[in-house]
Amino acid sequence: MNRKNRTVSLRESLSDGYYASVTSGVMCVDFCKYYVPYGLSVNNIRPSKNELALGIDEGANLMQVIPAIHDKFPELAAAHRCADDHCAQLDWLNCSSCFPFGDGYAGLCPGMPRSTTSLNDLV
Repeated sequence: MNRKNRTVSLRESLSDGYYASVTSGVMCVDFCKYYVPYGLSVNNIRPSKNELALGIDEGANLMQVIPAIHDKFPELAAAHRCADDHCAQLDWLNCSSCFPFGDGYAGLCPGMPRSTTSLNDLV
């Protein structure tokens, strides 16, 4: 549940503490960076105040212009998840991008269930 008691329909880790989420009843995709305040445990993961919300129509438009973005910036087209570089499970477990909040918190913020639905399925 989020602060307004709406269940999160989809939440996807984008790596390094960034997440994309869709809340049921709200027609937008929210991109937000999460962090652990200094001196607190990983059970105190908080959203930052810097976030971006795209309406479903804006998300669909973004998906249409991604090929043009890739043409203009080929390095973005060549980008891949760091998880694709991990040759062994130990490499993955020691990766601070895959586990930004420490062991056991790979892409999981408390109260934010992981969904099998893709962001592409929603736009």
